[in-house]
Amino acid sequence: NGSKISRINVVTYRTASIKALIDPTLSVSDVIRQLCANSHLGVQEPPALFALRDEETDELITDENLKRKIETGRNFK
Repeated sequence: NGSKISRINVVTYRTASIKALIDPTLSVSDVIRQLCANSHLGVQEPPALFALRDEETDELITDENLKRKIETGRNFK
């Protein structure tokens, strides 16, 4: 789809940050699972222990607001 814009979102965990191309059709739990598997973030704990939040507002990211947050280029923690 030529009109689709892919946005890069920065995800920070502790002192590590990565640029992530997040698929907005995934559930938040799937996104967290993939992020936890990223060796650059150095996550040791199980993905089920984590939530995704808006880095600036601390708003909890849910399946309902994930797509909008990605499209507006928000960064996550």
